[in-house]
Amino acid sequence: MRFTLIRAALIAVVAVSVSLTVSAVWRTIATHRLSAELRAMHTADGKAPSAEVAAPPLDDVARESRLREASTGLPEGVALMGSGNAASKSALGKTAEATADTVTLTRYRNTNADFLPEMLKLSRVNPDLIGWLHIDGVVNLPVVYRDNEYYLTHDFYGHHSKAGTLFLDAGHPLTEDAANLLIHGHDMTDGTMFGLLVHYQRSGYIEKHPEIRFSTLWEAERYLIFAVLRTPTDPKKDGFVNCYAHPAFASDADFNAYMDKLRRHAMRTADVDVRPGDALLTLTTCLDDDRLVIVARKLRSNETDY
Repeated sequence: MRFTLIRAALIAVVAVSVSLTVSAVWRTIATHRLSAELRAMHTADGKAPSAEVAAPPLDDVARESRLREASTGLPEGVALMGSGNAASKSALGKTAEATADTVTLTRYRNTNADFLPEMLKLSRVNPDLIGWLHIDGVVNLPVVYRDNEYYLTHDFYGHHSKAGTLFLDAGHPLTEDAANLLIHGHDMTDGTMFGLLVHYQRSGYIEKHPEIRFSTLWEAERYLIFAVLRTPTDPKKDGFVNCYAHPAFASDADFNAYMDKLRRHAMRTADVDVRPGDALLTLTTCLDDDRLVIVARKLRSNETDY
């Protein structure tokens, strides 16, 4: 009798293990298939997708309303991405402008132009699309914007997914004067989403993969990685760096203090000049009980290469 119970228990354990393994393998296959499908659309000619997958595009008012609801209290009258309005200053920009010793209000990117052809088709499928992130050999996926919850558990089509979708932090909306864009993604053990960012902890990896290409809906941007951090999520622990608190900077001194803190706590750095007025791009993912953070600065208008 005892032997029979033990055998039954072992069979149950094996069955559960096999089920979990099959589920993980299937999830990996499905995620890779979806990523390949999205990349194919991204490299297409920008024509509207088939009716079976296309979602009706949001008009300017609807898109602005959705983005404002997902952001953190931006007031009416502030132009958000895709609004089609004339350039205006965000609430963050106004705050910075009113502060003593402020950085000059900088127009970091264009948000009032025609969509890039390669972004148009994907935008019609999912109006939450705000960009495309590409690091050679590391990640090549769309980035969406809604809030900090939905895309943790949903794919680009809105289906439930443990892999989720790369998304822009709700507190860092893509306005023309946003100084620091913060993008989240899961650290998937199968290497999908931000699963390969862990390699930036290795010596020499920045040098092999130094550049981030981030295309917004309107223009292609290039960034150079200059810092890699592993920071605890608990602000009371040593080494904590609040990477969520800087969508904009109140002054040159504020910017320089943040740069000093990043470099002081970084596990890896690159010899990249970073100055007030530079646009930043931050990638972040969970790593055990910590967060892995990759910080890059945008190539300046007078830089053609690095």
